[in-house]
Amino acid sequence: MDIACHTKTHSDLTTLSDEQLREEIIEAKKDLENLGFEVSTLVYPYYAWNDKVVDYSITANYTCARAGWTQAGVYNLSTDDPRARYHVTAWQISSQNMSRFKFIVGKAGGNSVVCLVYHFISDIGPETTSTPLANFLEQMAYLKNAGFTVIPLPDLFRQ
Repeated sequence: MDIACHTKTHSDLTTLSDEQLREEIIEAKKDLENLGFEVSTLVYPYYAWNDKVVDYSITANYTCARAGWTQAGVYNLSTDDPRARYHVTAWQISSQNMSRFKFIVGKAGGNSVVCLVYHFISDIGPETTSTPLANFLEQMAYLKNAGFTVIPLPDLFRQ
């Protein structure tokens, strides 16, 4: 599991001043760290980012940042773009059936990884953002039995 920062006010970062970006990206991370959390990932509100937002993410010493949902799906570990780790796309896992889940994780391989996001593991949470417990347990068993390696996103970039 990765505890990520999602800013202080959930504003579209691409519309903010330098002072506001410092507060939303740098100070928000410090606030979480002061509570005792290790924070390595930034998740952009509305998945909106630009080069200036990436610059602040780097200045704040985030290891990586998540930029949104995908339908294509992988992060290429062989990329020659040193800033690519600051706009990693992901798959939101909620109520997909096992066939769809296998399709998603099947995109991983070689130098490609798939980033999965579970917002809630809950049988009573919102359907669009919750994964029923039985689905989650089945998915985790599949990953284990199929030999997948599961790690938090920032660990991809730590050497």
